[in-house]
Amino acid sequence: MEQRTYNHLGEPIARDSSRASERDDSQALDRRSAADANESSNPSNAQAGGPIDSQAAAFDGESLSDPREALRLIEHQSRRVGRMFNVFHWKFCLVWGLSWLIGYGVLGFSTRAAGGVTPGWAWGVGAALLVGAVAISVIVGLRGVSGYKSSARAARDDSRRGAIYGWTWSLGFFFGMGGLGSFVNRFALPDDASSILFNMVAILLVGVLYMAGGALWGDLSQLIVGVWMIVIVFVLPMLDVVTGFFIMAFLGGGAMLLMALWAVTLGNRNAAFAALMGGR
Repeated sequence: MEQRTYNHLGEPIARDSSRASERDDSQALDRRSAADANESSNPSNAQAGGPIDSQAAAFDGESLSDPREALRLIEHQSRRVGRMFNVFHWKFCLVWGLSWLIGYGVLGFSTRAAGGVTPGWAWGVGAALLVGAVAISVIVGLRGVSGYKSSARAARDDSRRGAIYGWTWSLGFFFGMGGLGSFVNRFALPDDASSILFNMVAILLVGVLYMAGGALWGDLSQLIVGVWMIVIVFVLPMLDVVTGFFIMAFLGGGAMLLMALWAVTLGNRNAAFAALMGGR
């Protein structure tokens, strides 16, 4: 007995037409795989205003009669969103790495040159870099997915998480460091104790926020940096002020810069690192 194939309207399809449809599906899948490979080697395509917008619009406006094709498009867009978030994760490492390396480096060298007393201008430089890093973190969090428009619930949820994460950096440092300043003034803590305490709270906030980012997006690289920050917090009270500044500059800021550099230079070509960044 002849085996018949029916289309989505219930009409019989000839055997040759069925085979042609299968060939078309296979060719379409090959083209999408090639496009995915090309995008993996060039993550900038996932930025706002890039090809992701046009394909998302096509996906929203296209009426798909083949469920398999619809599933492939959904998986395709999900992979793009995942790569887009992995692109902006390393920017937090770059911003905070530079801020800490320069800011705490200036504090360390100026304090040592002044015989253990930190000059006021050095505190001003450190505070300005800290505020700048917080502001850039908010912008990165808010704009990380601003160019992606889709009806997919996962994309909207990721966009909302990115915005909340960016504002968490700003609010955490504003209220955390502000409250600590009030505490130091109220109890008139000595300069050495207040310096160590400010450094501990700052690095603790950064470590916890990195760990939270790793939990939000399943990003092991952020978790590793966050744990490293917590380890530095544990060691910091055992050191003098100048040594603590240098530890935060080179072991704290340096570690974040190395992670960002590794992501930019090797992240797209190293399969092990790509799996680490994606939490797979």
